[in-house]
Amino acid sequence: MSVIKPGNESHDIMAMASSRVYGLDQNLNQTVQPQPFSMVGDGAGSIFKIFTVAAAMENGLGAGSSLAVPPTFQAQGMGSSDGANGCPPATYCVKNDGKYPARMSVTDALAQSPNTAFVKLLKDVGVAPAVDMAVRLGMRSYASPGSSGDGEQSLADYFKQSNLGSFTLGPTAVNALELSNVGATLASHGVWCPPNPIASITQPKRDRYGNEVIDANGAPAVQEVAFDRPQCEKVVEPGLADTLANAMSADDRGAGTAAGAAGSVGWSLPLASKTGTTEAHRSSGFIGFTNNFAAAAYTYNDSPTPSELCSGPLRQCSSGTLYGGSEPARTWFNAMLPIANNFGPTALPPNDPAYVAGVGGTAVPSVAGMTASAATSRLEAAGFRVAQAETESAQAVGTVVSTSPEGSAIAGSTITIYVSTGRVQQQPTARAPAPPTTITVPGIGPIEIPAG
Repeated sequence: MSVIKPGNESHDIMAMASSRVYGLDQNLNQTVQPQPFSMVGDGAGSIFKIFTVAAAMENGLGAGSSLAVPPTFQAQGMGSSDGANGCPPATYCVKNDGKYPARMSVTDALAQSPNTAFVKLLKDVGVAPAVDMAVRLGMRSYASPGSSGDGEQSLADYFKQSNLGSFTLGPTAVNALELSNVGATLASHGVWCPPNPIASITQPKRDRYGNEVIDANGAPAVQEVAFDRPQCEKVVEPGLADTLANAMSADDRGAGTAAGAAGSVGWSLPLASKTGTTEAHRSSGFIGFTNNFAAAAYTYNDSPTPSELCSGPLRQCSSGTLYGGSEPARTWFNAMLPIANNFGPTALPPNDPAYVAGVGGTAVPSVAGMTASAATSRLEAAGFRVAQAETESAQAVGTVVSTSPEGSAIAGSTITIYVSTGRVQQQPTARAPAPPTTITVPGIGPIEIPAG
């Protein structure tokens, strides 16, 4: 876990911690790898959904929009699930771990993390813009030649050239320090700076003869040496960064995946955050930031033969139960709560109304009440692709009840129209119990026998 101070001129590293000790004894879990700032683990999981949302917002998605959340989603041309669970050839198939509404706000989707919503959004916005956004916001190692493991190709190019839908689910190794710095970039209103571990550089003061100068306390006197801090870059618009921070503000509350961890320590401060877990439960993470600090806790199996990880206590196991909302989030909240207000009042920036509504996108025409064919024609004329799904409604059969997304969307993206079936599932009506039957038994008298 690393903690970084946001800023427009420097992203200073405030703290860095690792549960591993430097050394050669593997029986003691020692390591010679710079694990806090190298590419390790199986990935940060759903934390990467942040990059898909940021890329979509840059291309017109309003943070106030709703996202379609189908129970399953099959993406053509975005990789392959190799026939798993009946998935068609050359198709990437995803399903949700749990039940979700058919549509969710961007904020609720980030907090509750349904996989299908973000793979569908990635298909709409494109893999390349999402990968480039990840690199811009801080995952700079993904653009390094050879980071894909083949000696030459970068991970960024690998995902883009293969057009892999799995990118939004974060399935590859990460640099945990860079992950922390993603939060610092968003907390700095869209300004990226390299993580900076240097507060100052000093050298001994010497007199004209080269002798060290001794100060009034009898200690060697020192003087500060000027040095050039690494250059910072504005990588996204401030309004986008600030509005995305607010869209990430529900993970620690209600049905959010980190709500349990936040509640266990009494966290009640404003926070932008996201959990992530890989499919095999071999690594997971939690990123959180405020106006004063950004930090990411990353938990992964560093064994030469890694297996799945279980939670409480953290251990290797055959069927993993580790999630980003368990050890990673609990570590984060336990570490940050005691110092959260030491650097000033904790707050999130105000939303930018333009990015809530959608900037640079195309207005989605209102088609509610139209026939499916008329709605399709109108949406296609506005530059959108159209998908159709049924929904139970008392409206006339074949008429459009709603669309997803609504308001504003990326030009050329897919708008789902929800078409009425003309019926609403009836709830069973409770019946009044039948009166008991009375019989008379000789020698006993009348007896009531309950119905049924």
